[in-house]
Amino acid sequence: MTDTGRLAVAVERLYGALVRQARRRRGAEVDPPLTPTQLNIALTPANAYFLDRINQLDFKVQKNFKVNRFTVSPQLEVFNVNNSHAMISTVTNNQLSSSYRFANSIMQPRMVGVGAQVKW
Repeated sequence: MTDTGRLAVAVERLYGALVRQARRRRGAEVDPPLTPTQLNIALTPANAYFLDRINQLDFKVQKNFKVNRFTVSPQLEVFNVNNSHAMISTVTNNQLSSSYRFANSIMQPRMVGVGAQVKW
């Protein structure tokens, strides 16, 4: 018998001893596989999972005033008027995680901007 064959026999005996010892200790059926560990993941079929549609309404009011040689343009801007909270992306890289498909990022809340432009 070659050295490789002897090593294989020794590994089989050691494995058998470990399995028997584990069965006695736990009192349950324990039979770990001899092949590398496998992980079966259920894949989602294409076009089966979509996020909510993103709808955003922005509003801007601006008026130009001529003052001597200057043009002043005060403006008021409101972003995301309907205050949508749609998810932009979700956690999709670890199906075994408890955070799978949780929101990774959502739309920013309603924001108001006030400004002015001066041209000369």
